[in-house]
Amino acid sequence: MATKKKAVKKSPKKKANYVIIRSDRAGVFAGELASKDGTEVTLNACRRLWYWKAQSGIALSGVAMSGLASGCKIDTETNGHSISGVLEVIPCSAMAEASIRDYR
Repeated sequence: MATKKKAVKKSPKKKANYVIIRSDRAGVFAGELASKDGTEVTLNACRRLWYWKAQSGIALSGVAMSGLASGCKIDTETNGHSISGVLEVIPCSAMAEASIRDYR
């Protein structure tokens, strides 16, 4: 008698967490969290926030929740960007992620 194989359901690919990180010497970055090892973080779809203003609030927490206001200076996107000396990792809302990704 032949045995039936059970179909294995493939889980959908989990979306990477989009975060803002602040480092002690390299500055502030936003991107998809690829890995974290101690105080070293690797980001994909990474943008350096050279000069930023939050839509709501005055700190990076405001940027992470409400996104960027006009007048910011944001660098081009990189992949596999490793940053050492990370002091903060702040999860972003979907609204903030869209604001940072689309900022020109």
